[in-house]
Amino acid sequence: SEGTTLLARCYPRPPSVGVVSGDVTPNDPSGTRRWIVSIHGATRLRSADGDVSLRPRERSVLAALAVTHPQPAPLLQLAELVWGLDIPRTYNKSLHNHVARIRRVAAGVIETSGDGYRFGSTVVIDRSRSLGSGRWHQRSLPRWW
Repeated sequence: SEGTTLLARCYPRPPSVGVVSGDVTPNDPSGTRRWIVSIHGATRLRSADGDVSLRPRERSVLAALAVTHPQPAPLLQLAELVWGLDIPRTYNKSLHNHVARIRRVAAGVIETSGDGYRFGSTVVIDRSRSLGSGRWHQRSLPRWW
């Protein structure tokens, strides 16, 4: 659709900083817990302990951060990526709540940056099978993308 085309120009595929293609394991030789955000199919978050249980909107927040990675995403930009044209009036409070829950179950995944958020330094984006055609896999991004 027209909105998708416009958004694809505004939010191009993220650069390869912190992004891997191929087999990714959450084991870091330095002993630091590494978090892996998989954007192949439904967005997933995993660590050495396995997949982290997240609600659908929280997975959308992770997918939106993957789009802007490694740059921080201001709250309004995140809201546009998560809700599209149906941004709720209380989007800032809602985003804060979703981020707080992600932080409770996965400390260090999301950092505050200015008036928005970004992935922490221990996050790796695994898009190994999502870009086979050079395009984002449709289910990797928020529902309206």
